[in-house]
Amino acid sequence: MLHRVAWAVDLGASRVDFVLPLLGVGTLATRFERFAGTLSASDEGVLRAFDLTLDAASLDAGVPFREAWSRVAQLFGSESYPAIQLRSTWSRPISHDRHQIDALITMHGETHYAEFTAGPVEVEIDSTGRRLHVARAEGTVDRRQWRAAGHPILEAGGLLLGHQVHVRLTLGAVAEHAASR
Repeated sequence: MLHRVAWAVDLGASRVDFVLPLLGVGTLATRFERFAGTLSASDEGVLRAFDLTLDAASLDAGVPFREAWSRVAQLFGSESYPAIQLRSTWSRPISHDRHQIDALITMHGETHYAEFTAGPVEVEIDSTGRRLHVARAEGTVDRRQWRAAGHPILEAGGLLLGHQVHVRLTLGAVAEHAASR
């Protein structure tokens, strides 16, 4: 019998990154500072599900002009739609230690399908000695699906953003609490 173990995502042990290509020179790496959710794994330590709510206003690009530009461009949220939902719907094996996770992403009031690839859940010890379950998943979405297709000119030479957004999830949960079967 397959059991799932579910944990609350620990914000201090987790990251949600959205990485966009800057056509011609590299990437614009952004991450969300505030989010909440859960992750679920099988008894075998395979990520099976996640359910996340991101605060779109907490987007941080690490560089002040990029952060301001991202908010002005409203690529991922707005006052009308301040949250982004990432919710898995199905998981299936694609190799011995990799799974494909089908998910729905809701931004700007619209929901679209996305695929993530996940490896096994790892157990790590953080700097305070806490035992964490850490799951990693990655996928790519086209921002035009959510009508976030503008190409505002950046201050650094008029470069354009690509349409593909690489989504990287690193979801950590403290092993000693919020466990259930």
